Amino acid sequence: MQRAAPVQVNWLGYPNTMGLDVMDYQIVDGVTDPQPAASDFHREHFLRIDPVFSVYMPDSGLPDVALETPASNAGFITFGSFNSMPKLNPLLLKLWGRILAQVEGSKLLVKNKMLDYPSVRRDLS
Repeated sequence: MQRAAPVQVNWLGYPNTMGLDVMDYQIVDGVTDPQPAASDFHREHFLRIDPVFSVYMPDSGLPDVALETPASNAGFITFGSFNSMPKLNPLLLKLWGRILAQVEGSKLLVKNKMLDYPSVRRDLS
């Protein structure tokens, strides 16, 4: 199998295994990939930067997080999907149906530009 470079490393672009034999390492930390279980699901060897390799600091001017959720105010949970249409296959729709059936009163919102077309909406329903 051809390689783009003698040693290949994944970092920050995709937070999971590339699943490729040609990818040698992935830069991770204890938050993104806790030891030891995470390495069981990756082909790459881990290069660990602990405590964290990626830090997000929110803007200090943001309001506090609300204690009430939209679900508690509305009385139901809304699940959402923003997937591309080819990903919405019969197996996935069946799985969503099972999830919705188990969460009383829940709803599913599917958002995609292709749903502007009546034929696509018909095929999805």
